[in-house]
Amino acid sequence: MLSSLAQRLLLPSVILKEVLNRTLSSTTLLQKYYVQKNYLKRWARRDMKRRELFKEFEFERSSLRAIAKSDILPTSVKMRASEDLANLPRDSSITRIRHRCTLTDRARGVVIKYRISRIKFRDYADKGLISGYTRSSW
Repeated sequence: MLSSLAQRLLLPSVILKEVLNRTLSSTTLLQKYYVQKNYLKRWARRDMKRRELFKEFEFERSSLRAIAKSDILPTSVKMRASEDLANLPRDSSITRIRHRCTLTDRARGVVIKYRISRIKFRDYADKGLISGYTRSSW
């Protein structure tokens, strides 16, 4: 009985932490991107590393970009911000992140809404595992 009470008391703090995580960061949780963490191919491991770097430097990068693009700040401050931005790791940029299939690790032809490749999407849609999608026939 005490454990269920303790769980009830801990539940709001977990929910609050998750809500704050979602609102303060534009990145999603890394656990949602890949199904198998242990058996990823080289490119997926590299992509996960890039996602972690992006999450780590996201606030700093966005702040420096805002300073560098500001019209009211002096040129010396903007130049310093652009130099600091250039000194950040290149893999911490969002353009280095690649959408990959969570099942097959395929990089091209990914249906972003479901995070699976077009091939797996078609297989699942044919089997009726994705609601609302049917094969066209006329």
